[in-house]
Amino acid sequence: MLVLSRRPGEEVVIAGNIRVTIIAAEGNRVRIGIAAPPSVTVNRKEIHDRRAEWASRKARPKSSRTDEQERCGNLHSGSPHS
Repeated sequence: MLVLSRRPGEEVVIAGNIRVTIIAAEGNRVRIGIAAPPSVTVNRKEIHDRRAEWASRKARPKSSRTDEQERCGNLHSGSPHS
């Protein structure tokens, strides 16, 4: 991880086309501005994590067995005599 010290108004450039500007620093809070091309998604980490979790749930194949069948170990979906 690269760690930098910056003052309000100063920038960091990433890959030549993403600019991170320090807007303000007050106490333990820092406000930043991020300018990136439309093809680059920029999210707060908690939003990124939530979207990644949603995508992994969506990608999981749905089981044909119900939760009740899983708990009981019953492989049959119909009557016990089928």
